[in-house]
Amino acid sequence: MAGVEVDAGRTQGAATASPPSRTGVFVLTLAGMAALLLWLYAPSFGNGFADDDFALLQQAQSRGVGEILADDFGTRSAPFWRPGWRLLFRAGYLCLGDQELPWFAFCIGMHVLLALVVVALLRRRLGLPAATLAGLLYGVGAAHVEAVLWPAAALNALPAALFLLLSGWSLLRWAEGGGLGWTVAALAGFVASMLFREAAYHLPLLVLAAWACLADAAGRRRPVRELLAVFVPMALLVVAHYVWLNRKSATRLSLGESLEQLVVCAGTYAGALLGWPGSGILALAVLVGGVGLLVVAGDRRTRVTALWVLAALWPYALMDYASRLATFAALALAVALGHAAAATQPRPWLRWLAFGLGALLLATHGLRHRGEQALLRDRGEVCRAILRSCRELKLHEQPFLVVDRVPTELHNSLREMLELRLGSAPPVVEMLLLPRPPLALYVGVSPDGVPPDAAVVHYEPSPEPRQHRFVLLPRAALAPGLVPVPPFAITESYQEFADAAAAGQAIAAGALDPRRTTAVVGPLPKPLPPEPQRGRVLGFRLEDRVVTAEVEAETAVLLAICHYVDLTMAPATVAIDGTNVPILQANGVANAVLVPPGRHQVVVKWLVR
Repeated sequence: MAGVEVDAGRTQGAATASPPSRTGVFVLTLAGMAALLLWLYAPSFGNGFADDDFALLQQAQSRGVGEILADDFGTRSAPFWRPGWRLLFRAGYLCLGDQELPWFAFCIGMHVLLALVVVALLRRRLGLPAATLAGLLYGVGAAHVEAVLWPAAALNALPAALFLLLSGWSLLRWAEGGGLGWTVAALAGFVASMLFREAAYHLPLLVLAAWACLADAAGRRRPVRELLAVFVPMALLVVAHYVWLNRKSATRLSLGESLEQLVVCAGTYAGALLGWPGSGILALAVLVGGVGLLVVAGDRRTRVTALWVLAALWPYALMDYASRLATFAALALAVALGHAAAATQPRPWLRWLAFGLGALLLATHGLRHRGEQALLRDRGEVCRAILRSCRELKLHEQPFLVVDRVPTELHNSLREMLELRLGSAPPVVEMLLLPRPPLALYVGVSPDGVPPDAAVVHYEPSPEPRQHRFVLLPRAALAPGLVPVPPFAITESYQEFADAAAAGQAIAAGALDPRRTTAVVGPLPKPLPPEPQRGRVLGFRLEDRVVTAEVEAETAVLLAICHYVDLTMAPATVAIDGTNVPILQANGVANAVLVPPGRHQVVVKWLVR
């Protein structure tokens, strides 16, 4: 009996010391990941709204569900068809109000939930270590910090990514012999994702890749008729969404321009996914090489998920801009590396390579993470500082608001910000600034540069965002420096300067009038003849991120291009009759191109937002 008691005690002790259940380890893993991501984003819980947040909150405050749907399905005044996004903003406003903390908690919570969903989906197929690696790669990625900490972006990017993940995962299960339920789930997730953002444009490519690479347990692919039953509805919805709902013209760009757009956009994404401070051909080559290695060396599941990464880069090239929100490609990359980390056949070394690359990416993105968050916090702090000054100066009571040196990203949201927080706002005058106050180049205002009875406000930036402020100035303080200019202009002469600062100083000092003389940073690639330049701008039109001007010149002329963005510092091109030409700095922050005699079409195109 004593021996039995001893054995029982030993048995009980062994049971007590046994490892926790798989479910317990899984739950602990999810809890640890959630705690890590919340700690990572903790400094940003107190962020302030910025940019489009104010316009969307104001719309959510003033419009009901019927008006929102009527706008999306009827007049569609917004450039993109995203009814789910606007309805979610409406629901968020009703539940959270217009205070920052609940909104940022909600957005960060959505991101954490999506990372946990990645782990939950992959665990049974790949094992917990590989699934955890994939969840961390997505959750810690600095490439999509903006998609988490900017509510205007989070409420379309994160729901779209969630439905995109569910649809893509269902497609993989469908290709491996899944039944009708997986087909329905794939199509439903695809449609739901399109209600928030256009990232699902690439899913038809994933359908083809999954059908080509995957098979059921008996080694059979899905019949072609079943492939078409999934692929054709998705492809038709993409075409309809692109041409009709988003009101885009699929034939507006030539093939050469489309290829250029594709390379620039893909390079932008590749740099973001790798955690590199920048982007370009090198980043794209590294990413494509890594994906190619996974395709060649990986098993079938690794191969199709690796192709998913390249497919996810494509939609924004088609949409004619590269988004800074790399959430969708980052999600595909996390799933692909998770599959590679779980692979034991045909090359076991691929598993350890995937874990090594994953650790390297985690370290790279982790180092960048706080810096990316700081940029978003600064944007919110600028808005808060401006609001403090607006309350003090009672700017919302002014008939007009002419702002000097306001950050460019606030131009579209300043009025909405004042209306949301102060109850009313005056019209805000659009303008272009030179680097030396108090000079400003105003676009599209009254002949003397300032609307009557306007409040002229000077914005004083500071290294410490909380110290940013507006200062109300007498109209006379800025009036001598005001120079109204159109977006395109041809002057009679030009003068070369060593740099943009010298050109701005000359204009500010009155030594040069940019309405008569273009201050260009030289030397010109082809010097102009000494006689006066003779030409005129016949007209121009703005379409999305392309501006087209018709120019008629009797002699070679310098065409000044005034815009908020310095084209020499942005991924942009200027083409004359289809041929790209060198872009010169002019008039401080404007640009110029050399136009030969004759009638020409000048096209300015921004390749990346």
